[in-house]
Amino acid sequence: MLGEFPSVLNFGLLDKRLIDLSMVFPDNPDFAITTAFPRLDDIVHREIVMSSRDAVFLYGSISRR
Repeated sequence: MLGEFPSVLNFGLLDKRLIDLSMVFPDNPDFAITTAFPRLDDIVHREIVMSSRDAVFLYGSISRR
């Protein structure tokens, strides 16, 4: 039954940093998916590092008061 319905990507749910991969997904889904996961991992890693730096900075400025 699932084969009766076409696969559709909801572009509104995608992060703008993945739009380029969503465009090639219909023609090359393996490439799009295997490229998207490391890219998402890098994005999450950068966000965590930035949040950690902000937390260290805020903690340092509070503890010096």
